[in-house]
Amino acid sequence: MKKPIVKKACFCQTLEKGARNGAIGNIFMGVLGTVASIVTLGFIGSYYLTGQSEEKFILGFSYSMLTKINVFLIFFSIFNIIAGWLMLSAIKTRDHKKMILMLISKILTLMMSVIMPVLFGISNYWLIAPAVIPTALEVYSFLSLYSYYIEVKNESQFITECKI
Repeated sequence: MKKPIVKKACFCQTLEKGARNGAIGNIFMGVLGTVASIVTLGFIGSYYLTGQSEEKFILGFSYSMLTKINVFLIFFSIFNIIAGWLMLSAIKTRDHKKMILMLISKILTLMMSVIMPVLFGISNYWLIAPAVIPTALEVYSFLSLYSYYIEVKNESQFITECKI
Protein backbone atom coordinates (compact mmCIF):
# COMPACT_ATOMS: atom_id res chain seq x y z
CA MET A 1 0.00 0.00 0.00
CA LYS A 2 1.32 3.42 -0.98
CA LYS A 3 1.98 6.08 1.62
CA PRO A 4 -0.31 9.15 1.50
CA ILE A 5 2.49 11.42 0.24
CA VAL A 6 3.18 9.01 -2.63
CA LYS A 7 -0.52 9.00 -3.55
CA LYS A 8 -0.42 12.79 -3.59
CA ALA A 9 2.71 12.69 -5.75
CA CYS A 10 0.99 10.34 -8.19
CA PHE A 11 -2.04 12.62 -8.32
CA CYS A 12 0.27 15.61 -8.79
CA GLN A 13 1.94 13.91 -11.76
CA THR A 14 -1.47 13.16 -13.25
CA LEU A 15 -2.38 16.84 -12.86
CA GLU A 16 0.96 17.73 -14.45
CA LYS A 17 0.23 15.60 -17.49
CA GLY A 18 -3.20 17.21 -17.88
CA ALA A 19 -1.72 20.68 -17.37
CA ARG A 20 0.91 20.03 -20.05
CA ASN A 21 -1.80 18.99 -22.50
CA GLY A 22 -3.86 22.04 -21.52
CA ALA A 23 -0.87 24.33 -22.07
CA ILE A 24 -0.30 22.94 -25.55
CA GLY A 25 -4.02 23.36 -26.23
CA ASN A 26 -3.90 26.98 -24.99
CA ILE A 27 -1.03 27.81 -27.33
CA PHE A 28 -2.65 26.05 -30.30
CA MET A 29 -6.06 27.63 -29.74
CA GLY A 30 -4.46 31.03 -29.11
CA VAL A 31 -2.63 30.94 -32.44
CA LEU A 32 -5.69 29.57 -34.23
CA GLY A 33 -7.97 32.18 -32.62
CA THR A 34 -5.64 35.05 -33.51
CA VAL A 35 -5.36 33.96 -37.14
CA ALA A 36 -9.11 33.34 -37.46
CA SER A 37 -9.95 36.73 -35.93
CA ILE A 38 -7.53 38.57 -38.22
CA VAL A 39 -8.99 36.78 -41.27
CA THR A 40 -12.51 37.61 -40.09
CA LEU A 41 -11.56 41.28 -39.60
CA GLY A 42 -10.24 41.28 -43.16
CA PHE A 43 -13.52 39.78 -44.36
CA ILE A 44 -15.50 42.42 -42.46
CA GLY A 45 -13.29 45.16 -43.92
CA SER A 46 -13.81 43.90 -47.47
CA TYR A 47 -17.59 43.89 -46.98
CA TYR A 48 -17.45 47.38 -45.52
CA LEU A 49 -15.25 48.74 -48.32
CA THR A 50 -17.46 47.28 -51.04
CA GLY A 51 -20.48 49.05 -49.56
CA GLN A 52 -22.53 45.99 -48.62
CA SER A 53 -25.52 46.82 -46.44
CA GLU A 54 -25.33 45.88 -42.78
CA GLU A 55 -28.72 44.18 -42.76
CA LYS A 56 -27.44 41.44 -45.03
CA PHE A 57 -24.31 40.74 -43.01
CA ILE A 58 -23.56 37.44 -41.24
CA LEU A 59 -26.42 36.26 -38.98
CA GLY A 60 -27.76 39.80 -38.75
CA PHE A 61 -24.76 41.14 -36.80
CA SER A 62 -23.54 44.61 -37.65
CA TYR A 63 -20.01 45.38 -38.82
CA SER A 64 -19.21 47.16 -35.57
CA MET A 65 -20.42 44.28 -33.36
CA LEU A 66 -18.41 41.69 -35.29
CA THR A 67 -15.37 43.96 -35.27
CA LYS A 68 -15.62 44.36 -31.47
CA ILE A 69 -16.00 40.60 -30.96
CA ASN A 70 -12.98 39.84 -33.13
CA VAL A 71 -10.77 42.46 -31.47
CA PHE A 72 -11.75 40.94 -28.10
CA LEU A 73 -10.88 37.46 -29.41
CA ILE A 74 -7.45 38.64 -30.59
CA PHE A 75 -6.62 39.97 -27.10
CA PHE A 76 -8.02 36.83 -25.48
CA SER A 77 -6.01 34.59 -27.83
CA ILE A 78 -2.77 36.46 -27.14
CA PHE A 79 -3.29 36.08 -23.39
CA ASN A 80 -3.90 32.35 -23.90
CA ILE A 81 -0.63 31.99 -25.84
CA ILE A 82 1.27 33.73 -23.03
CA ALA A 83 -0.45 31.63 -20.35
CA GLY A 84 0.22 28.41 -22.28
CA TRP A 85 3.90 29.23 -22.65
CA LEU A 86 4.16 30.05 -18.93
CA MET A 87 2.39 26.79 -18.07
CA LEU A 88 4.78 24.67 -20.13
CA SER A 89 7.76 26.47 -18.65
CA ALA A 90 6.47 26.15 -15.07
CA ILE A 91 5.66 22.45 -15.44
CA LYS A 92 9.01 21.65 -17.05
CA THR A 93 11.07 23.32 -14.33
CA ARG A 94 8.61 22.97 -11.43
CA ASP A 95 9.47 26.56 -10.63
CA HIS A 96 7.02 28.04 -8.14
CA LYS A 97 7.60 31.62 -9.31
CA LYS A 98 6.64 30.66 -12.87
CA MET A 99 3.61 28.82 -11.51
CA ILE A 100 2.48 31.98 -9.75
CA LEU A 101 3.05 34.04 -12.94
CA MET A 102 1.05 31.49 -14.91
CA LEU A 103 -1.80 31.61 -12.41
CA ILE A 104 -1.78 35.41 -12.54
CA SER A 105 -1.93 35.33 -16.33
CA LYS A 106 -4.84 32.84 -16.28
CA ILE A 107 -6.68 34.95 -13.70
CA LEU A 108 -6.08 38.04 -15.88
CA THR A 109 -7.41 36.09 -18.86
CA LEU A 110 -10.50 35.18 -16.86
CA MET A 111 -11.02 38.78 -15.74
CA MET A 112 -10.48 40.00 -19.30
CA SER A 113 -13.06 37.55 -20.63
CA VAL A 114 -15.62 39.11 -18.29
CA ILE A 115 -14.56 42.79 -18.47
CA MET A 116 -13.62 43.21 -22.15
CA PRO A 117 -17.13 42.55 -23.51
CA VAL A 118 -18.42 45.32 -21.26
CA LEU A 119 -15.68 47.70 -22.44
CA PHE A 120 -16.38 46.87 -26.09
CA GLY A 121 -20.13 47.16 -25.59
CA ILE A 122 -20.85 43.54 -26.48
CA SER A 123 -24.26 42.80 -25.06
CA ASN A 124 -24.57 39.20 -26.28
CA TYR A 125 -22.85 37.37 -23.44
CA TRP A 126 -23.77 33.99 -24.87
CA LEU A 127 -21.10 34.69 -27.52
CA ILE A 128 -18.45 35.17 -24.83
CA ALA A 129 -19.52 32.46 -22.32
CA PRO A 130 -17.60 29.68 -24.14
CA ALA A 131 -14.41 31.60 -23.32
CA VAL A 132 -15.26 32.33 -19.67
CA ILE A 133 -16.29 28.89 -18.39
CA PRO A 134 -13.22 26.86 -19.52
CA THR A 135 -10.88 29.60 -18.31
CA ALA A 136 -12.49 29.53 -14.85
CA LEU A 137 -12.08 25.74 -14.75
CA GLU A 138 -8.42 26.06 -15.79
CA VAL A 139 -7.73 28.54 -12.99
CA TYR A 140 -9.27 26.10 -10.49
CA SER A 141 -7.32 23.10 -11.82
CA PHE A 142 -3.99 24.94 -11.82
CA LEU A 143 -4.59 26.20 -8.29
CA SER A 144 -5.05 22.53 -7.33
CA LEU A 145 -1.82 21.60 -9.11
CA TYR A 146 0.06 24.38 -7.35
CA SER A 147 -1.22 23.29 -3.93
CA TYR A 148 -0.02 19.73 -4.60
CA TYR A 149 3.37 21.06 -5.71
CA ILE A 150 3.71 22.83 -2.38
CA GLU A 151 2.83 19.66 -0.44
CA VAL A 152 5.17 17.26 -2.21
CA LYS A 153 8.00 19.53 -3.40
CA ASN A 154 10.58 18.20 -0.93
CA GLU A 155 9.76 14.52 -1.34
CA SER A 156 12.18 12.38 -3.33
CA GLN A 157 9.30 9.92 -3.85
CA PHE A 158 7.72 12.44 -6.18
CA ILE A 159 9.53 11.02 -9.20
CA THR A 160 10.92 7.67 -8.07
CA GLU A 161 7.82 5.86 -6.84
CA CYS A 162 5.15 7.12 -9.18
CA LYS A 163 5.21 6.40 -12.91
CA ILE A 164 2.46 7.35 -15.32
